Amino acid sequence: MPQYSHKTMKKNNMIKSTKKKETMTKIRIFHKAFENEISHVATMKMPTNKNIDETLEYVFKRTQNLNEAWITENVGFNMLPTVETRSTSCGDIIEILNQNNTSNLYVVMGKGFKRITPQIYNEISILKDNELAQYFFNCNRSKDIDIKSIKETKIKLDHVA
Repeated sequence: MPQYSHKTMKKNNMIKSTKKKETMTKIRIFHKAFENEISHVATMKMPTNKNIDETLEYVFKRTQNLNEAWITENVGFNMLPTVETRSTSCGDIIEILNQNNTSNLYVVMGKGFKRITPQIYNEISILKDNELAQYFFNCNRSKDIDIKSIKETKIKLDHVA
């Protein structure tokens, strides 16, 4: 699982690096918001001269199906698979890899992005059906995404069933 190379602080839904700037080498996009299984849909070359906030916004913007499928203008992307895919949405995950083989994971929220740990990534990756719907709802409302909130959702849904 990825190791984290720097801390981030969240201020006004923005993510800000608290350490020296490291060279980011590539980005991987994972779709989970509407699927029971997490899926690595694309790898992108790092845009130049962008910080983490700008990079995350750039990736989100580039992976939207507006007038046509975003893979038709896939300059800088390696698609997995090479067929059309949906737009990146709240609840999907973006991984930024650095030149020293460390990475940072971010969940797309209703407003901005939230850095998550590999443990939270693993919890998110196994969500299914109602748990997945609650996770998606929480991301849209920009509620906190952590192990406690994910487990509380599972407990609540178990009591309903």
